[in-house]
Amino acid sequence: MENANYERRLELENEELAEKVHQYQKGIIEIRKYIEDSTGNTDNPKTSTTGDILEVYRKLSELLKIGV
Repeated sequence: MENANYERRLELENEELAEKVHQYQKGIIEIRKYIEDSTGNTDNPKTSTTGDILEVYRKLSELLKIGV
């Protein structure tokens, strides 16, 4: 019985960690897309504004709040 409870607790912890990893991945993809959109491309580069840079920092800060 104790072993079953321990295994169930491990399953729940693994599910929680998997969800956090998924949230991190989504956040990183969102930040990458934002950076790509705000910097343009090789044919049409853009200069990032202070607002763009602050937005990236804000998004990174939100991502770090997820915590592991």
